[in-house]
Amino acid sequence: MKNISLWLFIPFVVLLIIFFGIAIVFVTWPINDFSVEKAAQLGGSYGMLSALFSGVAFVVLLKTIFLQQKQIEALQKNSRLDRFQSCLFQLVNLHKNAVEDFTFHYGEQKHSGVEAISYFLDTFKNAGITFSDENNHINPKIKNADPEHTKINLELHLVRKELRFLEIIKNILILMKQNKELLEAEDREFALNLLHSQLSKFELVLFFYYVHAENLAHITELVESFALFEALDEQCLYNWQTELGFFKPLAYGNNQVLINACNQAK
Repeated sequence: MKNISLWLFIPFVVLLIIFFGIAIVFVTWPINDFSVEKAAQLGGSYGMLSALFSGVAFVVLLKTIFLQQKQIEALQKNSRLDRFQSCLFQLVNLHKNAVEDFTFHYGEQKHSGVEAISYFLDTFKNAGITFSDENNHINPKIKNADPEHTKINLELHLVRKELRFLEIIKNILILMKQNKELLEAEDREFALNLLHSQLSKFELVLFFYYVHAENLAHITELVESFALFEALDEQCLYNWQTELGFFKPLAYGNNQVLINACNQAK
């Protein structure tokens, strides 16, 4: 639109100059040997016309430079946005491959992909989930909240290499944070929708436990900022009445059921 305005402005100025020149000639015409005063007036008028033309040309030049700068900035932003989208799609593809490569033995059967993640999660849910830190000590908060724990500690840091897809989810959130100023609201929504479309409810629950168990404060902040757990299925948690309090209500977006449970848990 700005380029169109500029090209409409230039013919208008040219027509104005032509009209001004014709008006001067009309006012001072006829010019003869005895009308020296009119000739001087005509010469002065053309001098003014020349100055006006120079001023208009300078304004047009400045406007052109301004528009070129805007175009360069837009191109640079589009280039950065293209790089972000390229990295995002690469990470999403890596996540998909990591999920497909994940295997888990349940009894005598070997499962892979999302099915394996489901069995992996159920194994700990059926045994009674508790959490431990890197020193293999029971997290006091969980111990007090769930006195019937015993049996198995869900030590995600011991199987981190097998659960690569959780690390990739974390990297996607970090990528979005690094490009936060670049992303418009619709770009951010697109990225979040793309991420959610790739996550099964079991992966989301595992990531829920993973972030909390690993005490990843910077990721917790991103989870809450992006409302990552808005679509969380609380029935997949071991003790959702208590565990939803692990994160602030912001993490659950506009899901009022989860928000209410979170507030009650706190």
